[in-house]
Amino acid sequence: MTEESNTELQAQQQTRKKAKKVKSQTQRTERLQCEFLLPKKNKKCPLTRKATEQYCAEHLRVNSATQKKLPCPVKGCKHEIWESELKNHVKVCEIKQRKLESVPWFKENYNCDNGFKSQISDADVDLDYAKWIKLVEDIYGSKFNGEDLPLVQLDHEGTKDRMDELTNQKHIIQQSSLISHLDTRGLLSSDLNYIEFGCGRAELSRYFLKCIMFKDAKPSDFLLIDRSPSRLKLDSKMVKDVQLQSDLKQENRQNKVHRVKIDIKDLYIDNIITEQFQSKKFVAISKHLCGAATDLTLQCLLNSKQLNEGQRFGGMIVAMCCRHCCDYTMLHSLSREYLSDLGIDETGFKHLKKFASWAVNGRRPGMLDTDGADHASGLCLKDREVLGLKARRIIDESRKFALESSELGVEVELCKYVSSDISLENTALIVTRKV
Repeated sequence: MTEESNTELQAQQQTRKKAKKVKSQTQRTERLQCEFLLPKKNKKCPLTRKATEQYCAEHLRVNSATQKKLPCPVKGCKHEIWESELKNHVKVCEIKQRKLESVPWFKENYNCDNGFKSQISDADVDLDYAKWIKLVEDIYGSKFNGEDLPLVQLDHEGTKDRMDELTNQKHIIQQSSLISHLDTRGLLSSDLNYIEFGCGRAELSRYFLKCIMFKDAKPSDFLLIDRSPSRLKLDSKMVKDVQLQSDLKQENRQNKVHRVKIDIKDLYIDNIITEQFQSKKFVAISKHLCGAATDLTLQCLLNSKQLNEGQRFGGMIVAMCCRHCCDYTMLHSLSREYLSDLGIDETGFKHLKKFASWAVNGRRPGMLDTDGADHASGLCLKDREVLGLKARRIIDESRKFALESSELGVEVELCKYVSSDISLENTALIVTRKV
């Protein structure tokens, strides 16, 4: 190529670069920016709006005087949609629902106790603080001798590298303790498969896998269950972690990570176990399984013939949370029986949920134990927190009773797996097979 041709080629490349730059600048100036004025920053919201709207999706709901949100009419949906978007949304939602119902592990409300129907709504309940506070105090004194759950905070050597990397260690401390609790009970092994309920990004499963490989130098397979799509999922990283270790040791090892997007209430888990996994035992895990999801998970495990009759249930550890989001109709029938024997009916359970929320309300800076004495309950801040922990304990004990009274053949423990300064939701339900 001559020097003249080379100079001409460079000139063409520079011209193209300039054209691209001008085009990108033009596109940026044409972007439809939300016109909502942020009061604290005194500037426009940086998000993009639709050409037909004045505001972005976030601020449209604040400023919309002409539109309203309507519940999605598709069976099984619980979300709300803007009235103008409902027609198009329903088409998409119906396709997704048909696709979900076609999979072999979907059975609508399979893990709900359909024999029980709610008789009251929250609006029908007049809060009777004095009556139910006294009952909770009496139960806690007589049933549990006024003793709190023991604090058993452990750590696992397989999480040490991650601990050293992080400045905010709260999550990894919780994960490490849960992993170590199972390890001390012989339930951390490459000879077992794992199911994470309410997995989200699957961060807990990833560190379970890392600790299994740290201990056995071999991986396990994982089944991930969640009803919502998650961003920044760690599924592929779980596979790459195994491949990396396999390459370093010049071995050919692979693991399976299978994610299922489904509500636990509709999960027929036997069809996943038989179709997707080898004949190993399964251990169920979860960190902060919210409200009724814990009860649905227990029902799912108890409903499974593969896990029970097929003897493929190895054990379980669940860090529970959000008792204020529980649903009396979602409780296992044995849990309701336990509460009924204590004198707690559906109205009483709604009070329990209310009290349980006080245990995790948190404190603003400067608040004192004695604050809030004018509260409708007649209790100050500290007394409400203590009462909330007692109500939470009663709900958790009903779950323990349901498992122990079932035909699963298990032993159940409740303990605090981390201190309250790490997490206010610090109660773990640990299930092992009877020897």
